[in-house]
Amino acid sequence: MNPSGGACEKDLAMLTAEFGFIPKDYLRFLEVTDGADLVQCVFYCVGESEFLHFNNGEVYKEEYPKSEWYVFGHNAGGDPLLLSIDGTVHVGFGKSVKGESRQIADSFSEFLSLVVFGQNFGMLYGESADLAEDAWFAFLNKQGWI
Repeated sequence: MNPSGGACEKDLAMLTAEFGFIPKDYLRFLEVTDGADLVQCVFYCVGESEFLHFNNGEVYKEEYPKSEWYVFGHNAGGDPLLLSIDGTVHVGFGKSVKGESRQIADSFSEFLSLVVFGQNFGMLYGESADLAEDAWFAFLNKQGWI
């Protein structure tokens, strides 16, 4: 780990060597914080931080092959958060529906700004999600961000 709390250069180099499609905005996020627990998302670490190290979702290796997906975290429901080879962000359906996912952002930056911290927050859970009692959803509404 580097002194700032983010991932060190060695860990980032290992990540990009294994997953050549990892976008620069996600790498920048890891430089700042190697893993995080933000709102309704857990972001896995790539180095030796205090956050969960998920070994790129080995549990999902059959559902989301490493040649096409990078599992970077999960939502509060336990569904995997995925970076696609084309740079888009998806939420997977876990092991219940093999290999299927739903795109929720065109990039990692958009995922943070519009989904985690913005008007598309409900996309983490799908159209049928009942967010009426979700504290973060209420906060986003109160701020006028949704």
